[in-house]
Amino acid sequence: MTITSRKAVKVPKTRKPLFHTITKKALRPGDDLSSSDEEKDEAWLEHKHRDIIYDFSDIGFEEKEYINRWNPFITQKQYSTRTYLPQAIAEFMEKHKTWLVEKDSRKAEFVKQCETFILRGDITEGHLDELLARLKVEKNRLATKMDIDIDDELPPKPRAAARIVPGVSITASALRNLAAK
Repeated sequence: MTITSRKAVKVPKTRKPLFHTITKKALRPGDDLSSSDEEKDEAWLEHKHRDIIYDFSDIGFEEKEYINRWNPFITQKQYSTRTYLPQAIAEFMEKHKTWLVEKDSRKAEFVKQCETFILRGDITEGHLDELLARLKVEKNRLATKMDIDIDDELPPKPRAAARIVPGVSITASALRNLAAK
C-alpha cells in the first residue's frame, strides 16, 4: 500500500479577503489551507455567534445567556431533523442541570424553549413534565448540599470597618483602636 503525501497549499495574497468554503473562516495569506474535515476548528464561529447574540438590544441578558448556552450545544450535535429534539433537550438538561437550577431565570428560559417545542409538536407536555421533575431533584440536591456546607463551617466574624468621611483624615493609631473593638 502506497501512502501519498498531501501537497501543502498556501493561501495566496489577494486584493480581497478569502474565506474557507466549509467553515467560512477568514483566511490569511501564507496560512496552510486544509481540506480535511477533522481539522475544522469552529470555535471562532461560536465566538462570533455569541458576540452577535450579546449585541441584540431587544432581548434581556437572561435570554442571551441561555441562547449562548443552547446554541453551541445543539450546533455541535449536528442533528439534521427535528426528530432528535426530545433526545437533544434531555441531553442538554442533563449536561447543564446544575447551571439551569442555579438561577430561576435560566429555568424559565428553558421552560419557554420547551413550550415552543411543544407548540411546534417536537416534544410533548409529558416530556416537559419529566424534565422539570429531574430539575426539581437537582435543585433539592443542591439545596441539601448547601445546607450541609453552611452547618459544617461557620463564616468568620466580620471585622469593624472604618467609615470614610470626605475631608476627614484618620491616623493609623485610630484605625488600630477601631480594629481592636
